[in-house]
Amino acid sequence: MVAVIEDGFPDEQPMALRRMKMVATGALAAAAAGYVGLTFVPGDGIFLGAARAATEAATVGGLADWFAVVALFRRPLGLPIPHVALLPNNKDRIGRSLGRFVRDHFIDPDDIARKAAEVDFPGQFAAWLDSPENAQMLADEAATLLPQWVSSFDDAVLKERVRNEVKALVADIDFVATADDVLMALIQRGEHLDIVDEVADLALDWIRSERGEIERQVNAKVVAYMASCFDGYVAKALGVDTKWLMDGSIARTISGPIADGIVHNVEGKLRDVKDPSRPLRPQLHALVLEHVQKLKANEAWAAKLEGIRTHMIGHRDFDQHFEAIWSMLRERLVQSLEHSREDVAALAAEQLAGLAERLRADEGLRGRLTAAVQSLVREGVAQHRGNVGEHIAGIVGKWDPKGMANLLELHVGRDLQFIRLNGTIVGGVAGMGLFLVHRLLLAM
Repeated sequence: MVAVIEDGFPDEQPMALRRMKMVATGALAAAAAGYVGLTFVPGDGIFLGAARAATEAATVGGLADWFAVVALFRRPLGLPIPHVALLPNNKDRIGRSLGRFVRDHFIDPDDIARKAAEVDFPGQFAAWLDSPENAQMLADEAATLLPQWVSSFDDAVLKERVRNEVKALVADIDFVATADDVLMALIQRGEHLDIVDEVADLALDWIRSERGEIERQVNAKVVAYMASCFDGYVAKALGVDTKWLMDGSIARTISGPIADGIVHNVEGKLRDVKDPSRPLRPQLHALVLEHVQKLKANEAWAAKLEGIRTHMIGHRDFDQHFEAIWSMLRERLVQSLEHSREDVAALAAEQLAGLAERLRADEGLRGRLTAAVQSLVREGVAQHRGNVGEHIAGIVGKWDPKGMANLLELHVGRDLQFIRLNGTIVGGVAGMGLFLVHRLLLAM
């Protein structure tokens, strides 16, 4: 408490208080001495009576005001008089009242928010960002804290919103019309022909690789046919063993050209499929288009697509799959931020440098930032203004009663001494006036 007094007041203030006490006490002593002295002066003249009445009333007024002033801070003369030493004895109540007063009349959210708007926060922040060290420090902190923030962020509300949005999006999609449009767009752009070309290339590779197998199959068929022709009486008459035909040159001579012809014909057809100048390719295109047109009018196709949508949003596995995908994306985001911390810091520093320039030039941005600061200040003050009153009450409650009385006396004690002095003077004037009125009434 002593430290508070010494830090809060200059050295001359206690001296000024003592001087004013001496003046007020001196006036009281002079009035009392005058009253005592005039009591022993013989005579009953009007001037002597007026002087006696004035000094008497001045003494009473000075004593009354001395008692009132002293009773605020301590017991007058240490006497056990009730309802004195009001300030130290009611320290806790005064602290609570002071806290409520400050809270209700000084901590107004709108007033403080308007005062905050007078501060050029955008300009000050831009000046702070002009320092490369400050910008880099802020960027490094952001890059370090961002993965932690993402990892600890309670995303339950956001996740539920995204889940509902996905379900609503899927529910609003016309799967039949979308599928029809996609198929028609693919066909109009000729995307299906790329698939046909790929299949044709695969078929060409296959037919060439299967040339030997085709010849063996043809050879088997030729042998079987020749055996059926020579079987029976002809074979017996000629003395031919039909099994010999399977290994004979006749069958191989026949099956080889047939296999080559089959392969060559198939290769030709496959090349015709890939060649836009050949009629087979547009015929295939028309066939696919016709099939798609029929598919668009197929109710079974529409029902199947509608069933897919219903299954997607209504099946219990949807939530499980969504949870798994959400968790995977969140985990990968955190890992990516951790592994790319230096890149994130560099990007943040670059953006902060640009932000400083924008804070100076962009009035809209400056206005939005100032409004955001005002909103934060208003909300913060409204939320915590009660803590200010409690803090003041707590601080006052910790003060020593005597020390608090001394502190307050140093604040207002000098002015209170003027009250004592004025009480002595006003008492004297009032006493003289009452005496003169009394003598005037007696004279009438």
